[in-house]
Amino acid sequence: MKRHQDLHLNEDSLERMSNLYSGRALVEFNINQTIAENHLLFDRVRRFLDITRAIHKRWIYVSKYILSLSNECVLIDVFDEFHIKASTSHSISTASCNIFYNNIKSSGNELFVELLDYEDYVNQHPGRHYIYSKDNKDKKNILVPYDLESLYLSIMFYARASAPSFLYRTILTEPGVIYKESV
Repeated sequence: MKRHQDLHLNEDSLERMSNLYSGRALVEFNINQTIAENHLLFDRVRRFLDITRAIHKRWIYVSKYILSLSNECVLIDVFDEFHIKASTSHSISTASCNIFYNNIKSSGNELFVELLDYEDYVNQHPGRHYIYSKDNKDKKNILVPYDLESLYLSIMFYARASAPSFLYRTILTEPGVIYKESV
């Protein structure tokens, strides 16, 4: 009997969490909401901002570039999936960043993934995947077809100057020779 009650509680809590982490409900604001719905909206916004802040804290410059070129829906997708995929992480920050990274990776945009990995390398993030260098001593390293260094510097310049989103589209991707090695 207790196991049946636990299962019922888990289903109820999952339903509450999916209602709370609803990106559609976050975007579709209704001015004629009840007080309870306004409180729920405020809680959604607060949680969405916590998730967004965690992503921008880890990838200070590249996240702004990715959001400018793809659109804000990437963050809505992270928010929608958070209650399902975050349970295996030990913090909101780790969960947010893992979901964001995996969503970008599954989107198939190799440049965005390389930039996320490169910013982790530049900031010496403990969860980084690669080490980058301009020489291929062992002849085993993987060639990255982009000039990540100059692209990252441009993105950093734009972000520090608080450039509006449309200006990020003017940044050109140039071919380059940089190698990456798994950590």
